[in-house]
Amino acid sequence: MEENTNKHKANQGPQIYLATNVVVDEELEKLKKIIYLFSCHRKLNGTSSSVLREKLILLLALYLKYGYNKEAKSKAAEILKVKKPAINSMNLELRDRKYLIKDVMNTRINHLHGDLEKLREYVTQNDGKPLFFLVQIVDGES
Repeated sequence: MEENTNKHKANQGPQIYLATNVVVDEELEKLKKIIYLFSCHRKLNGTSSSVLREKLILLLALYLKYGYNKEAKSKAAEILKVKKPAINSMNLELRDRKYLIKDVMNTRINHLHGDLEKLREYVTQNDGKPLFFLVQIVDGES
């Protein structure tokens, strides 16, 4: 019986070709996982030099959930147990890494990066539908 199971598994192909289901119980946890994957994607394609640290992921998740506004910043300070200047410092880091973009007309205002805004729209409008991040690995030219 075990031999038949092993043969069946062998015919399925490598595990990397199968979509991994990420199970989450809360909306904020789901957003954190989406941002982590987005950050990994940016590192893989060379847009970013590293993956975001946990506090920045949580901060962006809060911005995706509540929008980028004063209330979200206050909520983030409370959840992260930091003061407003620390949130401003984290925002500066996110802006330097192009996760937040300055407003064209008023440079004191930040917006989510366009791709993050699209992710926010997708998640809020398509709850329950799958979200995929695809990675293609190709041989480099010598």
